[in-house]
Amino acid sequence: MAKQNKVLLFSLLYLFILSVSPLLAAMPRAVIDLIVTEEKSGKYFPNVKVSGTFEDESGAKKDLAEKNTDIRGQYEEFVTVNGKFILTVSAPGYQTEIVEGQVKGTDVKVSRRIRNKITLKRAVIKKEEPKETPLIQEQKPPAITPQTQTEYSPQIETIPYSPPPMTLGDMTAETGWDKNRIHRLALESLFEGDIHFGYVTRKLCEATLTHQESFLKGLLEIAKQYVLSKNFSQDYLEMRSNWFGIKDNVEDAKVPLSVNELIKKRLQWFLDESLSVDFNAETTSKDCWVVFVKEDYEKKSKIWKKCYRAGPRLTKIARDFATDLLNTLKK
Repeated sequence: MAKQNKVLLFSLLYLFILSVSPLLAAMPRAVIDLIVTEEKSGKYFPNVKVSGTFEDESGAKKDLAEKNTDIRGQYEEFVTVNGKFILTVSAPGYQTEIVEGQVKGTDVKVSRRIRNKITLKRAVIKKEEPKETPLIQEQKPPAITPQTQTEYSPQIETIPYSPPPMTLGDMTAETGWDKNRIHRLALESLFEGDIHFGYVTRKLCEATLTHQESFLKGLLEIAKQYVLSKNFSQDYLEMRSNWFGIKDNVEDAKVPLSVNELIKKRLQWFLDESLSVDFNAETTSKDCWVVFVKEDYEKKSKIWKKCYRAGPRLTKIARDFATDLLNTLKK
């Protein structure tokens, strides 16, 4: 059988740890990423209104989605072509700020985040010059103080917000996958390697990073429950027999009898490879290809490059999961 000669390049991790990484790579687009902080506290500033325009290289303009920053003070918007953008950032009682930036062609090709940070300052209240006392005394309005100038009191968090795992019900509603389908995808990824998600790929590519984090956490939670269940080992041996024709009691170097040993090796391999990812690595265009400026990075493994594409936040979620599951399997 042709599949007998296949090398197991990826384990269960390919689907559940890296499920978002190839999705991010599937549709080239840059992300305009803005972080807003508050001047006095220096903390993240949520519920700040951000709007803007984008002008591509042909001169065509379009409005960017108007959104409020999330609990981390973050605004995100995707663009699929190079051009210039202007963002207007405003909140009651604060000075309005303008942020300008540029998206290059290589930024779109490598799905780079165009990161900007801005601090909103309190609006300055001009003191009126004293006027001559009129003949007829007028009732004066209450004095405006810094405490009464605005009732806006943002709930600012020091620690970046971490979304909860997406529930199975929400995941099923979004993808059409039930728990059995997810389990099947897990086993297929263990033997097949690349898994194609069809229309789900586009949906996740267009989603915010917070949504992707929640989706990935949900998949990881289902993965852990399945791996630690009694059915997992039996399902693995059954598929091992169906795909490779190996009997349940026969050991094999590439497809071992113990699925836990296979997963532990792949977990450790992933942790070793992802530890040294340089998320600030620069890229350039060469012969119509996007390559790393550092030649050594071009020699890095596929998993290293996928983590680079996924970004530090998704990679951290994957590493935390891998570490936790590895420790559990070693007990």
